[in-house]
Amino acid sequence: MCQNCTATTSSTETQPSAGALLFVYGTLRRGFENHEAYLRHARFIGTAVTWDKFALFLDDFPYLNKTPAVSSVVGEIYQVDDRSLRHIDFLEGHPEQYRREPIIVIAEQGRKYSAWAYFYPEPRGKLIVSGDYLDGVKP
Repeated sequence: MCQNCTATTSSTETQPSAGALLFVYGTLRRGFENHEAYLRHARFIGTAVTWDKFALFLDDFPYLNKTPAVSSVVGEIYQVDDRSLRHIDFLEGHPEQYRREPIIVIAEQGRKYSAWAYFYPEPRGKLIVSGDYLDGVKP
């Protein structure tokens, strides 16, 4: 499942050109510290939320967990090349710290995509009930 994590292929959904799709929910989003270094050359597909409910925690970094299933998580989808994906894997400590796994996300106008996301193996920090990293970093 999710060999390259690309868009699904129904008539209401788009199929981007070659490249892996990556769902980002924290410091890789536009306007945050890791975006320019890791995603400035990636193709922005759009904002999205996860199809399934997850738990988003914030400590020194954002942590996405499969449990408890609290809310859909808000983020952005990017089309990345293999080199960029390897660099982001290194940033995230995949597979020793975070683990990159396939998920389904819903973009604007209801388009569904299969994309990679980074999960942390255990809950850590304060739960962001809304599922939006922006709500956790507000002063």
